[in-house]
Amino acid sequence: MRIIGMALAMSLAYSSVSAGELFQNLKDDGISVNVWGRTWTIAAVDDMPDYYSATRAPYGVDGLNPYSPPARTRTHQAIRAYKGATGCKVDFPSMYQLISGVFMAKLVCLK
Repeated sequence: MRIIGMALAMSLAYSSVSAGELFQNLKDDGISVNVWGRTWTIAAVDDMPDYYSATRAPYGVDGLNPYSPPARTRTHQAIRAYKGATGCKVDFPSMYQLISGVFMAKLVCLK
């Protein structure tokens, strides 16, 4: 995952996609990333301007592969999903989980 994150950061640095366009994609329909064999969707939250949501796809979508990597907590998966989709770090004091399992957090993007 570290190599994929570095490749994503390098591709964003050298691509024609600006940070503004990336965050516009988040507002429109979200960005899907694969973290430890699970699919996560990162999207901007309409009601809260600085927050982004991380939603894990249901098990029926990902399937339960007996040869998949070992289970990790959803919090660690969500943090990796935020980083993989945006290249930004999570502001940990702002992160929380709804009863539905959706994570909400502010992101810190360093230049």
